[in-house]
Amino acid sequence: MSRDYRFSDEPDVSSKTTSANCEVDLDLFADAVAFHETASCTKGSAVTHNNCFGVIRNGSYQSYNSIQESYDDFKEIWKTGYSCEYPTMAHARVYSGDDRTEIWYANVTWKYSQLLGNSSD
Repeated sequence: MSRDYRFSDEPDVSSKTTSANCEVDLDLFADAVAFHETASCTKGSAVTHNNCFGVIRNGSYQSYNSIQESYDDFKEIWKTGYSCEYPTMAHARVYSGDDRTEIWYANVTWKYSQLLGNSSD
């Protein structure tokens, strides 16, 4: 099942695109998803398409002009498609295309917690 939802440069996270209604810090959450999807933008679609998040549209990896563009698109996807909520297993199932959902969820929530400073690992 493909995921229709869903860096060459470091993203500019100084201008946060978070919303007052977000349950997650979108910048840190994006880092957590990129950690899982492309080893923090160093493997796979990040290298070939500047796509740190495994975003697939029309059956192919979405290509971006820059890592920043990928980053901005992911945050918009999470805000609009997932209501800017902390991920649930249902979110993970949809985002991952039901491909190793439990691993996606465990890795992303662990890394997000770590980035927030809530983990000693």
